[in-house]
Amino acid sequence: LCGAPGPGVALLEAAAAAAAAAPAPLQRIFAAAHLTDERLIELVAHLPADHALLRHGFGAAGGGVLVPTCRQVYHFFTAAKAKADVLLRVLRSAAGDARDGVADGATLVFCADGATAEEVRARLAAELPADAPVAALHAATTADERRGALAHFGAPDARGVLVADGLATRGLDLPGVRHVVLYDLPTDVTTYVHAAGRTARRGEAGLVTCLVQNRGQQQAFSQFHSHLALQRAESAWA
Repeated sequence: LCGAPGPGVALLEAAAAAAAAAPAPLQRIFAAAHLTDERLIELVAHLPADHALLRHGFGAAGGGVLVPTCRQVYHFFTAAKAKADVLLRVLRSAAGDARDGVADGATLVFCADGATAEEVRARLAAELPADAPVAALHAATTADERRGALAHFGAPDARGVLVADGLATRGLDLPGVRHVVLYDLPTDVTTYVHAAGRTARRGEAGLVTCLVQNRGQQQAFSQFHSHLALQRAESAWA
């Protein structure tokens, strides 16, 4: 109901028709990962005017669609710095961070594509301690590699780093993941929310770190907040 224009309009009309045909009293509950002002206006236009739409989470002071146990940190750095070096510093710093249980859990690093994910995996495997296993999960990994990675990182007491592409943003439940790193900036709020949602699950604490490399990315990232879809977050210069 809150998707892109086009087919979404037909769904809205179908929902309005179903609501009109249902016996009274009727309670309507809409659930979405995020709901922009534009989509809210569309929903109000297609539903009877005497029914209020309430937005839970974002829209209130300090609210957001991510659970309150999820802490977010944005690392801003110049294009002159190697992003892999910044990632290593972030991971080493997190290993000593007692907050959010990060030091006692696994880390999931999201990259834009499989090629980048494999490059990052190789770099981390070469530089991180041997007791921190590094695995990959992307479109080019074999079925055996995927099964092995999911078996290890699917355990509640998992340790190490799993480097993935968009394949892992939805549908995976990895309870041991306490730290999500967005190595490449997502292009939209939905992708951000689903990737960040791989941690801080079932009431557990978690940390989401986003690497923002240049001014253009900073401007794009600020657009997420214009939708009131994200909570306030900490900022750091790497």
